[in-house]
Amino acid sequence: MTSYSYALERLKKFNDFILNNQILRDKFVLGNYNFLQIYQVLIFNDFKFLYDEEKSPDSYLLSHNGFNFGAILKRLISVLVSILGYLYLILSRCRILVYASDKISDSEYQCDFRMANLYRQLFLKKYKFVEILHTAYDENFYNYIFRRRPILYLESADFFYKLFKYFIPKADRELVDALDLSIFGENAEFTRLLLRKYLATIDKTKFRIKFLSKLLKLTDVKILICVPDARNYHELAQSCRLNKIKTYAFQSGALCKYDVGLLDCSGHGENIIKPDKFFLLSRYWINELLRLDSIFDRTDLAVGGDIKEDRTDAGQSESRVHDGVTVLASYETQAPKAEVRKYIEKILNCPNARLIFSIRPGRDIKTQFSEYGLENMPDNFSTADNIDKIIGDVDLVMGTQSTLLYDMISYLKPVIVLKTEMDMLDGMIVNGLAESLDINDSNFCNRFHSIKKTDSEILAQRKARLYEGAIPLSKTLSEIL
Repeated sequence: MTSYSYALERLKKFNDFILNNQILRDKFVLGNYNFLQIYQVLIFNDFKFLYDEEKSPDSYLLSHNGFNFGAILKRLISVLVSILGYLYLILSRCRILVYASDKISDSEYQCDFRMANLYRQLFLKKYKFVEILHTAYDENFYNYIFRRRPILYLESADFFYKLFKYFIPKADRELVDALDLSIFGENAEFTRLLLRKYLATIDKTKFRIKFLSKLLKLTDVKILICVPDARNYHELAQSCRLNKIKTYAFQSGALCKYDVGLLDCSGHGENIIKPDKFFLLSRYWINELLRLDSIFDRTDLAVGGDIKEDRTDAGQSESRVHDGVTVLASYETQAPKAEVRKYIEKILNCPNARLIFSIRPGRDIKTQFSEYGLENMPDNFSTADNIDKIIGDVDLVMGTQSTLLYDMISYLKPVIVLKTEMDMLDGMIVNGLAESLDINDSNFCNRFHSIKKTDSEILAQRKARLYEGAIPLSKTLSEIL
């Protein structure tokens, strides 16, 4: 079991408990908003934390007391920056608001690299826009604050909530304390902490919606463009809806059964907050999201382009003919690395087999190697820091959770999803985009050579299915803006 499968199992149990308790259901679901759905990703992450951490999670779940000058200073600065950004938003009569994470990994457009194509198109078309950013007030806060354009911080609203929260009725602590949570076993007290935490968060969510709604009422904003950040965007999306501002979300990565914020986990209802339209990369992803039981109806979904880069005609490299089989494996953050290491060792022992390990940029190389235990490797093991340079030598790609595996389909490469505790990419198997491989297969080495010989027509069909209906992002932007 991985932290993902553990968290998903506990989340479902947590949801069922609330939905089957009328008092809790009335507080979380039957009001104006489905708060249980709003908090799905946050609760999921809490259970992941419980699995990953050996120490008591109490300090993580409960508010910290005491004076922290550094944290307060960051919040004050974010408020001042937001006030300036808000004044610009009003005076400029800007009609477009862009929601994103507070990151700068693309220096040209001063944005998260995963949204580079969106910013490129906005600048090329000379669309005037203002960003509203989700920030974490971490060590990178000061690095990202100096941008070339005005910004708003979503969390700056919380500063005002803290000023007024003492006048807001407190969550019913006695209700939670009286609950019989024995069905959660050793997680009973942790679950009690979660219930207290999110019952208290409901007031904060309501305050954000009212606060942001009043601010937006004074602007000329007509459109919100956002990533499907189901941790943080609900209050902003609802504030836009209250002001009749159209909200458009764009897919920003592969989707799977662990994207609980986009899936119907708490009883579908009219009070679920979601963008008006969700644009996906292709028809494949529309069908996949519906297969996973999405909170979106089919009419809410459309193909709309890639905000990272246009990939409608990606992967045109030529494969170089060579003997043996060359396998590409990439560093994966959430991979069960000890299990993957065993696959790597077994592959390297296969006749005429080579393995190229793709290093992840921006992470310490020694740390990546040590996590997998890749010391003292044989001569048929090598590394690469630029996939484009070695892609022609690669016969097939293997992994457990990286979106790289989807990208390699565009290069007409056979893809192998390793059978491990991680089941994030089981959709690739279900949909016929990849092969599955078990380390205990009796013909393990022969499987690689046979998969290398996958018919080119089959590979072309996989690519066509994955990119069916894909269009340039500029086309969608022209239609909605």
